[in-house]
Amino acid sequence: MVYNLVAKYGLIPQSLYPDSFSATASSTLNSIIFTKLREDALVLRNLLSSPSTSATAVSNAKAEMLREIHTILTLTLGPPPSPSEPFNWDFTDTSGKARTVRTTPQRFAQDIWSPNFRITSAAAGQGGWFGMGDSWMDEFVYQAVVDPSVLREEVKKVLDGEPVVLPLWDPMGSLA
Repeated sequence: MVYNLVAKYGLIPQSLYPDSFSATASSTLNSIIFTKLREDALVLRNLLSSPSTSATAVSNAKAEMLREIHTILTLTLGPPPSPSEPFNWDFTDTSGKARTVRTTPQRFAQDIWSPNFRITSAAAGQGGWFGMGDSWMDEFVYQAVVDPSVLREEVKKVLDGEPVVLPLWDPMGSLA
């Protein structure tokens, strides 16, 4: 996901696009967005349950709702930089010389970021690989997605049983 975002929009130095207050203290913004999305979901649900609503009307309503979310985010976080608009970055290199770079966010990302990470040359783990034993799995893994074809028969039988709905306050119920 991050790879796709960087490839599409690029990167920009933080000194040119610093965090706004709403980005560093985001609980209020999160609450506003969460409330707005729930409100919009209710409107969409009502539109979809009405037999007289056309697919075009639903699509137009959804587009308007997304514009409102974008407006809220733009007002609180600032307008995002254009991926193709050039910027000038003034900085001091490691030898103390002042330098200026004129580039676009996409070109800047291509120049400084390489997604071609070779696992075999990684310093962490054993040659870039991490082995997780049974004790590690017991301590850190709560849920796992497993192909049913690799399960033992007694575990497969559990899948045929009635699902257990966990209470809202159960920590295992909030992991999904």
